[in-house]
Amino acid sequence: MCIGIKSGIEHLHSRGFSRNDVNPYNIMFKLDGTAVIIDFDSHPRIGEKLVKGGAQFYEFTNPEKDYSGLKHIEESIDNHNNKSEELFE
Repeated sequence: MCIGIKSGIEHLHSRGFSRNDVNPYNIMFKLDGTAVIIDFDSHPRIGEKLVKGGAQFYEFTNPEKDYSGLKHIEESIDNHNNKSEELFE
């Protein structure tokens, strides 16, 4: 699953954009299990100021934020899997 999310992030970056808010709430799944990144209301070009809902933030887009979000998702999945394994032991 995370491989598909990473591939989507890399595609977005290759087009000059950064998602800036990769988290579990912004991931949906197709019927075949393919992960899809959603909710692109704030995805300016890399290096531009973040703007959302008409309010301008004082930070710039950074592709590393996307990978940090992906790492958080991976850790959440690992944590969930570990808890599930404990239940069935």
